[in-house]
Amino acid sequence: MQTGVVVLSDIHGVAPALAAVLAEPEVVRAGRIVVTGDITAGPQPGAVLAMLAELGDRVALISGNADRAVVEHARTGRGPAGMASWTAKQLTTAQIDFLAALPDTTSGAPSSTLPRRRRRSCKEVEIRPWWSGCVSTCSPRQRMLRRLPTSPGRCVNRLRRGRRVPTVTVVDTRTARTVRLLALCFGANDPVRLARFWADFLGWEQADDVTLIPHDDTGFQIRFIPAEAPKVGPNQVHFDLTSTSLEDQRSRVARAVELGAQHIDIGQRPEEGHVVLADPEGNEFCVIEPGNRFLAECGLIGALAGDGTQAVGYFWAKALDWPLVWDQDEETAIRSPHGGPKLTWGGPPVLAKTGKNRLYFDLAPPTDGDLEAEIDRLVSLGAKRLDTTGDRVTMADPDGNEFCVLTPR
Repeated sequence: MQTGVVVLSDIHGVAPALAAVLAEPEVVRAGRIVVTGDITAGPQPGAVLAMLAELGDRVALISGNADRAVVEHARTGRGPAGMASWTAKQLTTAQIDFLAALPDTTSGAPSSTLPRRRRRSCKEVEIRPWWSGCVSTCSPRQRMLRRLPTSPGRCVNRLRRGRRVPTVTVVDTRTARTVRLLALCFGANDPVRLARFWADFLGWEQADDVTLIPHDDTGFQIRFIPAEAPKVGPNQVHFDLTSTSLEDQRSRVARAVELGAQHIDIGQRPEEGHVVLADPEGNEFCVIEPGNRFLAECGLIGALAGDGTQAVGYFWAKALDWPLVWDQDEETAIRSPHGGPKLTWGGPPVLAKTGKNRLYFDLAPPTDGDLEAEIDRLVSLGAKRLDTTGDRVTMADPDGNEFCVLTPR
């Protein structure tokens, strides 16, 4: 027999975590499930709505401010850019209409109405947030501060004779089933020499002559492989490296030059605080000035900055299941939920490709994953399958940038 009331708060589009909560015994036994808003603004909004719809009359949904922002973006295009605008693009017109019709209150709790996040008496519920923490994600133009999901917390409260009893703690499992970014690959004329330069400069360990292992929260390796052709024109992507002070920036630049880097001019203005360099094979990178808010919480490799469209930013967010941390004026950025560098795309105009990119990603499904199923998923997101060689499938993202998908590992 199903009895009692369970309250869920701030789902924020995280379908795996919602599934884990719905499987908890106290939730399974509940006769009523009240969801107190901020339902969809997150990585899997459509899946969350489908899961809640399957609960039928047991569930009562309340509109939250994030849900209203999603509706506003879908219908008018107005409101702050960011997660709400991205979420609006993922939902159908029918799903937007459903969100728009949600009430601000619901009945069925011991009191006549169940207000959001306020405890008026011992017979009402204090809602505890599903996600806690705020992240500042200002762009280089320093234009944005917004809330992002960062760490799971208690999210279920059961009404029992007027007492509030926390019952569930959720573990974030969003990235468990998608491909992961294994490595950033550099095409090099002399892979061993270039690997040694970057190992010395970054302070990373070498697993072998051509593979670097990070010592921080960077979630991928760097590999150096023989280049198929000479470098022509600027790379599509480059490192933005951080510094903690002007002295630290000068020291990093001096160390790079000592190891074989050179200063280059790509049209940067004197008032811009970053320093543009090229490694011994001409691959561009920047040492960013201290105090850059966009990279404030990042390590030495603050970002892998790319030349690309808004569409390619959306593609990689879905491909890797990494949340968007910037989406404004057709500029996009994503970052792993586990930290590490940001991946950024500067929007139009996009430089024309001059051949195969010298820097590209190696991806792989998890050990229990399915390579062909993952290829099909990436194609459905807008990628193209180009070639298969041995254990790797070469593909291109919507902007034509090559990447490889390896067998599960």
